[in-house]
Amino acid sequence: MLIFGGALGILSYGATGYAAAGIRLDNAAEMAVGAVLILVFLVYDHSRKSPTIDFQSFKNKVLRNSVAALFFTSLGYLAVIFLVIMYLQGIRALSPLNASLLLVPGYVAGSFLSPLMGRLSDKYGTRNLTTLGAISLIIATLVFLTIKVDSSLAIVIVASAISGVGASMFFPANFNAVMSNAKPGAYGSLSGLLRTIQNVGLLGSFVLAISVASATIPRSIAFRVFIGTTNLAGGVSQTFLTGIDAAFVSSILLLLIAAVLSYLGGKDAWRQTRSNYKSALT
Repeated sequence: MLIFGGALGILSYGATGYAAAGIRLDNAAEMAVGAVLILVFLVYDHSRKSPTIDFQSFKNKVLRNSVAALFFTSLGYLAVIFLVIMYLQGIRALSPLNASLLLVPGYVAGSFLSPLMGRLSDKYGTRNLTTLGAISLIIATLVFLTIKVDSSLAIVIVASAISGVGASMFFPANFNAVMSNAKPGAYGSLSGLLRTIQNVGLLGSFVLAISVASATIPRSIAFRVFIGTTNLAGGVSQTFLTGIDAAFVSSILLLLIAAVLSYLGGKDAWRQTRSNYKSALT
């Protein structure tokens, strides 16, 4: 954990520096050191009699694809949230609080539907729900792509609600697919790994959103827009919106990869779920 914690800490510090100031020798070196330390951790952990990560579980196609789908979904979906916040604060001049409140419908929808979707994934399997969830997130991002400098903010609320429904389908079913295909004794390890992958996706989505959007304005300005200290006006707003649209497209591609992985990897998940539950009860 010292090796892995150090790796993620150094990698995060370098990636945040890259998002704020662009590529420099110091943050490039930090990201490189972090990446190398992750490899060191994997090699060292794999050599232990009782490793932190159950590498044998990844021989299961359903589990392997589900973990990969979670990473791409976290990377693409959370980047969309960052971009919408940048649009609302930088172009529409909303305060951080008011910008966040417009996204509440999505979280409310997700909180109410997630328990139901979890039960449905137990009953009918995970492939359809995870795939439909990723597709719903793509649809929400396409709706966000329609926003203009003077668009109605109702579009943001509608897209947020769609994304909430998609997230409520994808995440519970995805976790179900992973845990139901894990070997007995590996549940805690894989549960922690899923949370770690989500956090790494969170970091990557932040870097992706800032980097792609800053292709149209200086990176330092894009960073200040994100944290809510700078508003844009006039022609700069339209230029920045073009950069945000490009970032939305990149998020759609990542979510499409997640949808394909979910569909290809979850074919037999429901059978494995019933088998594992019976074994656990026995």
